[in-house]
This record gives sequence, structure tokens and C-alpha cells, in this order.
Amino acid sequence: MNKDLLQEIGTELKNNTKTTLLEVLINCFVQDSVDFGKNIIELLHQTRSIPDMILWNNFYLFLQEGKFNYDVLRKLAVKLEESGNKIENATSIVYTINRIDDPRKAKYISWLTLSVIDNDMEFDKYFRLVKAVENFVYADLVYLSENVENVTIDSNNSHIDDFLANGMIYRIDGGFAYTDKAYDLVEYGIMRGHSVRRPEEKPERQILEMATDEDVIDFTKMF
Repeated sequence: MNKDLLQEIGTELKNNTKTTLLEVLINCFVQDSVDFGKNIIELLHQTRSIPDMILWNNFYLFLQEGKFNYDVLRKLAVKLEESGNKIENATSIVYTINRIDDPRKAKYISWLTLSVIDNDMEFDKYFRLVKAVENFVYADLVYLSENVENVTIDSNNSHIDDFLANGMIYRIDGGFAYTDKAYDLVEYGIMRGHSVRRPEEKPERQILEMATDEDVIDFTKMF
């Protein structure tokens, strides 16, 4: 196909593509937050698809739980500008909000975002923590908030697999212990505003011994 024709088609598609709800939500983080209110109300009148309505509902819960107002949105815009990747980071936040599968998780994403605004963490840590919130079922988050101060967790606990997969615990002799990531998630997200007691000395990690050549079984000799 002729290269010029491809460019013409691409330009035509771009010019005829209407602004989506997703684009408006991303822009609200990086542009004038006052205009956001006007734009979103106008766009909502055009919204008919279920995916768009789910995204808007999640976003509404996100703003509501964090008590976001124009001043807070401006502060977030400043943090995004300082990050050097404002569009990418703003897009990641909106995509995270879009993927919320339990309305009760919205407040944790919102509270973690407030912690970024308040300089409690940088975006790298923030995105790791919101990804954990996304991956967990709500029961995991409740259990973590209620038990992280116990320092250790038994090997037979039903939350072990999910906690391990998301970096919330590490192996010690006789069980597992909570990581700094777990304490951060609880303190800056799940229980934001409440002090979380951290251990003065963390339990030592279990050292796994490497197998020697003598320990390796030659299965070919068994058949």
C-alpha cells in the first residue's frame, strides 16, 4: 500500500476520533482541574457503554474516598510534572482505577495516591503498591491490615500464596515474616492516617542452601 495513502488514512482516523472518557480522566490529572468538571459532565451525557460507565463509577469512588477537590488535583498535577513522566504516570493511574474489581478497593488506591501527594513515597513505590491492591481480593487486604503488626505469619495460613506472589512476606525459619512493602501498603494505603507499629529488628531471612554435585540425583541411572 502506498505510504502517502497510509498517512492520509491515519490522519483521517485521528481527526475523526472523538475524545473518550479515558482521555478526559487522564487530562484531569495533568491539565486544569477546573475545566475537568465541565468536560466530564458534558461527556457523561454521551456515555452509553457499560465499560465507560464502570470506569466513571470507579473514578467517582476514587475521588470520593480521597475527598479530592480542585486543590488536591492541582497538587497531584504538580507531582506528575515533577516526575518527568506525567502523561505515562497519569495514564497508569487511570488504568489502575479502571481495573478496580471491588468498589471497596477504590479507597485504598485513593489513599495511596494521597500519600504520593504528601511526599510519603515516590511513584515507583506507589505503582508497586497499587498493583498489589489490584491483585489481592478484599479479604487479603483486610487480613493484612489486621495482622501485619504480628510480624510473622504461619506457613499454613490461607493467604500465604498471594502474599508471597506480591512481595508481602519473606521466608524465615518456622514460617514467614512481613516485608517493608507490606508495612508500607498498610500504613500509606489500607490504614492511612494511622500509625503502624514496625518491628525494631526484622526476623532474619531463611538462607536456602545450594545443592552440591553430591546431592544431585542422576535420574538416568534409575531406568
